[in-house]
Amino acid sequence: MKNTFIFQAAKEENGFRPCFGVAEFPDLLPSSLENHNKILTRRQKITIVFDYPMNTSAKFTYTSKNGFTYRSFFKCVYGGYKKIYKEEGPNPGMIPGMWNRRPTHGKYGIWGHVITDLVLTSATEVKPGIFTLGIDS
Repeated sequence: MKNTFIFQAAKEENGFRPCFGVAEFPDLLPSSLENHNKILTRRQKITIVFDYPMNTSAKFTYTSKNGFTYRSFFKCVYGGYKKIYKEEGPNPGMIPGMWNRRPTHGKYGIWGHVITDLVLTSATEVKPGIFTLGIDS
């Protein structure tokens, strides 16, 4: 059975609950994230699969003796993307006439988006302790 967890604002704005950009995590007030203190999983060890916007996916493992809340999970997502973008190297600039990032040919092959474009909408536990991400841009 797959479990999907939604990441959205605690309060409605203009009739809907917005999601948050991955790069917003350091400035995000804990209470602004719905369920921020709610346990997402009691597992002490999880793996998150990062596959967008990349040609080669990355899997990072995280540990927490008390399991993971929505906020601590989001922190892992933020840290994972920071690591991916850093390892990929400098931003090659934007495609002329577009808002899209030029592709790179590093370890992950990032294409189309800078980290500030990425929005965490959900996470799905596809196997016990293995999570994929719903990332919009």
